[in-house]
Amino acid sequence: MGEIMYPDDEGESKFKRIARSCDMEHNENLVKLSPGKDKLSSFLPVLQKGFMQEVKTGCTMAELFIDQFGFDKNYVKNRIATIFLNGKPVDDIFSAIINDKDVIALSAAMPGLVGAVFRSGSSLASFRSGISYFEDKKIRDESKIGLITIKLFNLLAKELGPLFLERGIILEKDKLDPDNNMKIKA
Repeated sequence: MGEIMYPDDEGESKFKRIARSCDMEHNENLVKLSPGKDKLSSFLPVLQKGFMQEVKTGCTMAELFIDQFGFDKNYVKNRIATIFLNGKPVDDIFSAIINDKDVIALSAAMPGLVGAVFRSGSSLASFRSGISYFEDKKIRDESKIGLITIKLFNLLAKELGPLFLERGIILEKDKLDPDNNMKIKA
């Protein structure tokens, strides 16, 4: 079981805490960090680049957000304006199904025409109909435990980041550079 350390924000020492390794499917390349919400500023780049979460798959995106992550229903409805599932804009979180290895990107409202076009449920969604997410019943996983990647952008990184940092985030060890203050390698 490997260990990885992360930097102390106060600068007292280069590394202060040790994070536990994650035993996801015995993958030695994964590490679970639980730095706590007070480390948010250090982890903002990680939250944008993407981190993994162990979740129950085969559920809807709404079930993932509300039942598994504990997001408030009103927050989901009013604050999460743009949602991508595997690079496709999502309009209906009640029909979007979460499968193992999915990638979910979340953003608050983005400005301009592009922001309006990609906003979930937008009246301009027809401009992106060729790339929008539609549920494909043939690719739905059975309910099981799996790993998904979450990417948080703009205000949502600051608002939801603390929740995930308290819960713990899973990263690939080879993408971490402990000699460079835990910055993600390109």
